[in-house]
Amino acid sequence: MFDSIKGVAGAVGSVLMAIPAASRVSNDVQQGRNPSEQDLFILGIRDNFHQ
Repeated sequence: MFDSIKGVAGAVGSVLMAIPAASRVSNDVQQGRNPSEQDLFILGIRDNFHQ
């Protein structure tokens, strides 16, 4: 039971930690800029912008 609670808490924490990076990437793309490599890494997105 506690393992499943830990898993859910970990997943929620991961999502909450990714929100700022997702916001920055979205803003960069909307403004026509390349998103930062670090933000893409945090989101687990393969970096096709900096090739």
